[in-house]
Amino acid sequence: MPKPQPKRSKVKKDTPTRRLKFAGQIREWAKKDIVTATFFAQRGRIFSDMELALVCYYFIWDKFKVLQSGQNPIEQGILGELWTKEVSDAYSKNISQLFAQDRRKLCGIFLNAVENRDAGKILEIAKAVKFLKTFKENSDHCRAGILGLKSVLDKNNRKMPISELARAVKWPASDAKHGFWRLRRIAKELNFPLEPQHK
Repeated sequence: MPKPQPKRSKVKKDTPTRRLKFAGQIREWAKKDIVTATFFAQRGRIFSDMELALVCYYFIWDKFKVLQSGQNPIEQGILGELWTKEVSDAYSKNISQLFAQDRRKLCGIFLNAVENRDAGKILEIAKAVKFLKTFKENSDHCRAGILGLKSVLDKNNRKMPISELARAVKWPASDAKHGFWRLRRIAKELNFPLEPQHK
């Protein structure tokens, strides 16, 4: 009687091929929508409209709370000398506006559901809140970091040296002797505003 064969695991391994596929998806999203691409890189999943509305709100809300507390935003530490008073003022104004805008949007969605007695929409909101509370990320932190920085730099029409980008995304410093060639390639794929390489 033949021995029963062990069942193969259905869990997908994080193979180089799969990582490349994920990287390619991030690249394609970055061409369409930088915000969606950043969240996709962070979490490895495309959200529904309701999930995306909530995750955008939580993201901006966290940044707004940092500003309200008087603490320095994480972007300031990342940008270093590039974080001028003009950049700081523009950042604070942008975050405040986005927070107010996202808050109005969510209030509108909820009140519209209440007024229309749309229990389905209210349940959709509740399910999205519950899902995001327990969701486990499958992320590419390097590309997420690059895209997050790209948003800030693009808005301020600035560029960043490859060495600063490497430090910001915690790329191995030992790769400097090779000119950060792989990081340069990723940055180019995502259309990141790198300063020209000096010859």
